[in-house]
Amino acid sequence: MSASSSSPTPTPSSYKNAPTRAVSVQGVHFAYRQLGPEDGVPLILLNHLSAVLDNWDPRVVDGLAARRRVITYDNRGVGASGGSAPATIGAMARDTVLFIRALGFDQVDLLGLSMGGFIAQVIAAEEPDLVRKLILAGTGPAGGPGIDEVTSVTVQDTLKATLRRKDPKHYLFFTRPRVDNGPRPRPARTAHRPQGHWAAAHPRTPIPMTTALQVTWPGRVVRPDGSSSFSRTANRPARDSRSCGCRVR
Repeated sequence: MSASSSSPTPTPSSYKNAPTRAVSVQGVHFAYRQLGPEDGVPLILLNHLSAVLDNWDPRVVDGLAARRRVITYDNRGVGASGGSAPATIGAMARDTVLFIRALGFDQVDLLGLSMGGFIAQVIAAEEPDLVRKLILAGTGPAGGPGIDEVTSVTVQDTLKATLRRKDPKHYLFFTRPRVDNGPRPRPARTAHRPQGHWAAAHPRTPIPMTTALQVTWPGRVVRPDGSSSFSRTANRPARDSRSCGCRVR
């Protein structure tokens, strides 16, 4: 396994102009980009299903790379990388480990988004000495609540996007606009049902915050007791349509 040789290139100022590089992993070329300082433990970004290098938002990568090296890549058979795409998450994880080793790293931090989170969890379990920190965003464990619904939701949203001539990611990853029924009260110690005509016809029933749900990423619901599940209704943000977050473990 060896990195491809090329003449030195200027350090890019943004992910938008970061050059695509290649490293050979068991004879297969893996495409990747890197940004940020070249010292310290690198952060490897693992993308979602069908995503390529260009699907990472430069604003997100630039923010992460302000103080550390960030590396994105196309896994085997995806985007600009060669070979055939693996059929299992385990095989994708093994390819990712080989890619990381080919770059010469003995320890990395991983940020896995959606399917990338599946891959990251396998790597952390099978290569614990390789992973220093693990960030899981919009994902879940194998066999976890709601994970068996991911395929059907993906197919449905892909069909919907095709019929409406939109990118499937519009439905899979982005929150829907909230219907504005006027200003909402500041959060109190209890959560109430929405205001409007529906509320006028149905008496309010306070819901103790100990049982309320907290949306931490579009499509992902985390409860106060730490349990979580995948839900299509979670794509509608509870408080702010511009905000989303991720669980850091």
